[in-house]
Amino acid sequence: WRNKKMKKLIFILALIILTFSINSRVLATEQQSEVIIFEGKTYHFPYLHPLQPYLEKLEIKPEFRIEPEVITSGNWRGYMATWEISENKLYLKDIESYIGDKKITIHDISDEFKKKSEKIFAYWYSGPIFIGDNDPMFIFGCTTRIDILNGIVEKITKVDEKMIQEWFQNKDKKQNNP
Repeated sequence: WRNKKMKKLIFILALIILTFSINSRVLATEQQSEVIIFEGKTYHFPYLHPLQPYLEKLEIKPEFRIEPEVITSGNWRGYMATWEISENKLYLKDIESYIGDKKITIHDISDEFKKKSEKIFAYWYSGPIFIGDNDPMFIFGCTTRIDILNGIVEKITKVDEKMIQEWFQNKDKKQNNP
């Protein structure tokens, strides 16, 4: 009788461990990608959000929503930005979002942006942007990496899937081991 209970307990523990060992990315809701215009073509680029470093520095952070009073698991940040690379600079060109029930423009994000022209130079962003001609919601298989430093294009590199996976693995290691 005792062996049956022990076997049942081990079986239940094994099921629990198996359940929690499944990769969380597989179970997560795919996030809506951002859009970038580069060399006259429009691309989607998921997983990287160049506006986030700027928003993190604001004292009062806007509460963005894709629709008025709606939160969606497909876009936790609450907005979809359109970016443009022009004259070797990264610009925020448009944003689709609401704050409360008001549809906003890029000029509503902060007081600093109210005084700017129709597109805003993204001086705050340093990091890569990956683009490609394949599935717009899936970064692996992208063909181009654009390295940005303080809003200025530093380097454009043709890449393959392995290079992108290595970049994300290194990024995850840095975040988990500060």
